[in-house]
Amino acid sequence: MRSPLSLPKIRVYLIISAVAALVWWAYANYLQPKVVKVAATAEDFAVLGDRVRRNNIPNIEFVISPGSPDNLMLVDNKATDVAVVQGGVQLPAGLAVIGSVHKEHILYFVRDNGPEITVPRVVTYKEGQGSHLLGQLFFRLWGYETVSWIHSWDQIGSNPTHVIAADATAIFIVVDPANSIVGDAIKRVTNAGFHLRDPDIGVHATHLPYLNRIDVPPGYYHLKDPRVPDGRTRNLRTYTVNKYMVTSPLLTYAQKTTLRRAFELSSAAEGLPSTFLHTQGISLMADIDHALAVIVNFVIIIVALFGLEILFYRHYIHELNSLISRISLLQSERDLHDIDDREKQKPNIFALETCSDLLGLISSLAGYYGQENAALMFQGLTGSVHNRANTLKINIQLKILQAGPASLTLHTRNQSQ
Repeated sequence: MRSPLSLPKIRVYLIISAVAALVWWAYANYLQPKVVKVAATAEDFAVLGDRVRRNNIPNIEFVISPGSPDNLMLVDNKATDVAVVQGGVQLPAGLAVIGSVHKEHILYFVRDNGPEITVPRVVTYKEGQGSHLLGQLFFRLWGYETVSWIHSWDQIGSNPTHVIAADATAIFIVVDPANSIVGDAIKRVTNAGFHLRDPDIGVHATHLPYLNRIDVPPGYYHLKDPRVPDGRTRNLRTYTVNKYMVTSPLLTYAQKTTLRRAFELSSAAEGLPSTFLHTQGISLMADIDHALAVIVNFVIIIVALFGLEILFYRHYIHELNSLISRISLLQSERDLHDIDDREKQKPNIFALETCSDLLGLISSLAGYYGQENAALMFQGLTGSVHNRANTLKINIQLKILQAGPASLTLHTRNQSQ
């Protein structure tokens, strides 16, 4: 009875373990339904939540946070799987961008035609969030070395009693104008004497691929109440800002598929900004390549455990064994026992010596095959060739020794020649 730790049984144990691991990996990555946690702002949730409900995807859970940097922090700390990030916000290393989920508008208001001042007082969203970071970039490109920021935009729309700072000279904000709270805020700042201006940064916009230039006609932001004063007689030229879906590298294929269905994402990231260049968009081809790599590695492991690669060498071993069998038949016809004439023994002795040399070459060839593929030795294929060749060679040498002086004379003559 074989030991439970014999080599054939160990191979079976390893194969069962490998198959179980592959089945578990396929289930965890492709079949198991998992809840995907998405970090987003309240404004993003208003847009994306409707999209998820419209597509009837139950495995999406939103975590509300103040802004894009907070969303990234949640993903980086593994508190969520996905973050909705405004274009222009620096990403931590290791995160991947799926694609753009929606767009927001840059709204730039000035009070009383924006008098030229050295240090503008600008209302924006919370400190360190997307609107503030993008506003700093724009004002720096406009040549302002110092800007005094007022972080009160979130109060303007949500708190009717909030009073806009009297010394505020401008408002810079990145928002979704279709949001009802944003619409109320636009009305309030317009009634407070602020007017929309073009946030033009000229050629610098070409180096910010998350920005898209658009023309906004008069009244575009006041569809609910056309009576709200606009004061514009021409189109406003502003920018939209892409919002991107940023994922953890640990996201499974099933979770990625859920995200694409829930948020109607394309398979590739579009227009990634320069701050995202160190990340890679996740595409369907990349998923297929990953799955194929796992399957190919699994097949290689199975082939190695079963020793299936020796099938490519089996015909070589078969040829060597066939040669040994033919040499065995040949040497059996060259018997020396019934021949008393020494001269008649010499051809047979020469043939037997040739057979012995050929057997030595065959044994050497089997050794070379064993060096190329050690599995041949573990399977005992080269060993069988060595054993047959050596056994037959010993029999031939014994026959030659029985010939006595005749064989010695022939051996001396061959050396002299």
